[in-house]
Amino acid sequence: MEPPEFFGMEKKEIENSFETIKFNSHPEIQSLRGQFEMKLGNYTKAKDIFDDCYQIYMSNDCLLNGESEFLQVYARVHKY
Repeated sequence: MEPPEFFGMEKKEIENSFETIKFNSHPEIQSLRGQFEMKLGNYTKAKDIFDDCYQIYMSNDCLLNGESEFLQVYARVHKY
């Protein structure tokens, strides 16, 4: 069941935006996509997206610590 804030066309518009936005493979954009999937209740899909982002961050030697928004959300997705 989808949360009430995402209805038909709005959901499709958001999904389309993630597919067509410039730099859509950037981990920051993908993190937003993962959060969107979490809002829809698609936790497995969200976790897969965050796993991919994490691998990109690690391969780029990015510093992730307790102040990292990505890391906080990434940890939260593991609750589900």
